[in-house]
Amino acid sequence: MKICCKPVLIVAVSVLTAAAILIGLLLLWGLKPSVPHGLIVSGMKVGGMSVSAFAQKWDGQLQILQNQTISLQSARPDVHSAELTLNKLGLTIDDTSVKTMIAQLSQESIFQRTKAKLHYRYADLPVYISLKKETMEQSVRIVWKSLYDSQPVSAKRLVTPDDLIRYEEGKSVPRIQMDILYEEIRNQLPALGGLSAEQKPIHIRLPVYDKQPETTIATLKNQGIERKIMEYSTTFNDQAEGRLHNVRSTASVLNEQLLKPGEVFDYAKMIELAEKQYGFKEAPVIVNGKLVPGVGGGICQVSTTLYNAILRTGLEVVERRNHSLPISYAPLGQDATFSSGHINFKFRNNTGSHLLIITQTSTNGLTVKLFGKIPPNISYDIISKTVETLPPTIKYVHNPALKDGQQKTIQSGRPGYIVETYRYKKQDGKVIATEKISRDRYSPQPTIISSNQEKKPSGSSDESSPERPFVEDGIKGPVYPDN
Repeated sequence: MKICCKPVLIVAVSVLTAAAILIGLLLLWGLKPSVPHGLIVSGMKVGGMSVSAFAQKWDGQLQILQNQTISLQSARPDVHSAELTLNKLGLTIDDTSVKTMIAQLSQESIFQRTKAKLHYRYADLPVYISLKKETMEQSVRIVWKSLYDSQPVSAKRLVTPDDLIRYEEGKSVPRIQMDILYEEIRNQLPALGGLSAEQKPIHIRLPVYDKQPETTIATLKNQGIERKIMEYSTTFNDQAEGRLHNVRSTASVLNEQLLKPGEVFDYAKMIELAEKQYGFKEAPVIVNGKLVPGVGGGICQVSTTLYNAILRTGLEVVERRNHSLPISYAPLGQDATFSSGHINFKFRNNTGSHLLIITQTSTNGLTVKLFGKIPPNISYDIISKTVETLPPTIKYVHNPALKDGQQKTIQSGRPGYIVETYRYKKQDGKVIATEKISRDRYSPQPTIISSNQEKKPSGSSDESSPERPFVEDGIKGPVYPDN
């Protein structure tokens, strides 16, 4: 039987021809430099445009958006208005998808272009527009530089010459609320597409607030410093220039020191500050119970004056020691010495409120005033009692230049003392509590006698007092002048 292949051949040829024509048409369509039908970019219908025309239009839209003016309007007379472009405010545009599409439609092979056209038909390409907050803040700070150059001024507490508490108002300064401004601009960012070269400014109310100082009058009043609660003065019995400098320097550092409730005052820190800010000068110090040339003499007059003030305010004494020798500017048992690294003076502010220390120096003396809050019907009496007098010892030194049996007194001795100090708490003038504050020992000073006798006379006493081999009432010693 004979089979006819002619119809099959005709069909095959027809199919191949149709496919070739279809592919040819498709390639011709892909070769055409136009944006595929139905494509939307950032809300803008661009299908049918030539690729070059779209690319040009897109660049123009980007430029318009970057140059879009934001008019920041201030409602306050102390803050000026200003206009900035979105570019200055940190505009960021992520149009990677658009750039990729343009490249695929204009730079790839005909087959890749055709494939891209098919892919982008009726597509909606995303474009991400945002704002870089750091750039926005930087630009705002530059435009409103005068605002940020000025800083808030804290309120002040003043003590008047008659010891009354007054307050000086602080000053706030305007600041721009960056977070709010950032969100306002972001919310009003225009969409790309349809922007015109005559784009009008976008008006935004400039959000401004007043930055308050760290310390306000309310802050100061909440510290509870209501009035002067104690005052104590000591006189300058030694008017030597070096000693006066040391006292005044230490008092200056102590002035306006503020203690929080429960805070422990540390006198060593005051000495460190005074030495750093003013330096100390030569003045007699105490070493082993003797006055010798040194540096910093006089600093204990400040600690002693302060000690007497805090004693009479009922404050808790944390650390304190008396001088090894009696001093002239305070009663026995009511002094406070200092020796760097050995003896410190500390007390705790147990008033329940802040405590302000004010110092004043004159030509004649030093005054320490305490300001805070204690019940007005509470007062304290301080009484020191000498419970034992220590007779001076006798110390003999050999002097071969003297005749046999001859003696010469080089130094007259002075007695020492053991003193107990008590604090009496009164309410409405009546004693309600008694507290033993300290038991202090002041060493006697020996009588020094020179003699040519090798042996000490019978009955003589040469017992030395307990030594403190460190510098008291100063920071360095001894210092002897050059010959």
